[in-house]
Amino acid sequence: MARIGPLAETADTVTLRRTDFEALIPAAEDVADRRSFNAFEARVAAKGMDAIKADSLTLQEALRILDDGESPVRVWREKRGMTGRALAAVAGVSPV
Repeated sequence: MARIGPLAETADTVTLRRTDFEALIPAAEDVADRRSFNAFEARVAAKGMDAIKADSLTLQEALRILDDGESPVRVWREKRGMTGRALAAVAGVSPV
């Protein structure tokens, strides 16, 4: 890719060639993907993969939320083995 440079510039805007702009979008997405991956790797290094898996939803749990429209609070509460009353007590709210 050739050097990306502005065609015009003001205090508030920069005008680029469309091809330059279109090249920047996937590059920015790649940077975001690398950051996410590096953050995940750091979490695995700090906590271990078993702890990360235990703190993540399984496919079936995610589908309960996405496909079935079930409450995410209910899914996570059940994953943690908590009753509604126990969660309310921990959260400091009324069980109702």
